[in-house]
Amino acid sequence: RIQEMKIVLLLVAISAVFAKEECYTVKGKVECAHSELGEEGLTKIQIDLLDEDSLPLETDDLMGRTWADETGHFSVSGCGSDFGPLNTPDPYLKVYHTCPRVKDGTTSDERKYQVGFIPVPLPHINRVGTIFLE
Repeated sequence: RIQEMKIVLLLVAISAVFAKEECYTVKGKVECAHSELGEEGLTKIQIDLLDEDSLPLETDDLMGRTWADETGHFSVSGCGSDFGPLNTPDPYLKVYHTCPRVKDGTTSDERKYQVGFIPVPLPHINRVGTIFLE
């Protein structure tokens, strides 16, 4: 049993040595497509920067989290690492919002919207423009 633990610890140490870390900053703006939520509503929109992990039984890693400001603008930064010297993180944004689905102005339950982008590591800033949510 102790021998198995030593092997696991050795594998973890080796993977840390060969992991490639990259850091990203993403800027953009969110808007509700069918209505104006106003300042209070936009500041409740959460934006997560995640690293996609496609291996079975592995969850995506949270690299950074922020909330939109009263005008819908956001900036989120974070770092991620993946195993292997040539395997870089696969970042994407997940936006949590309650924007109305239709033009009647009624809000709905919280939904998630995923946004992909072509990642360029720091010192460059990834700009995703305006994300329209419905």
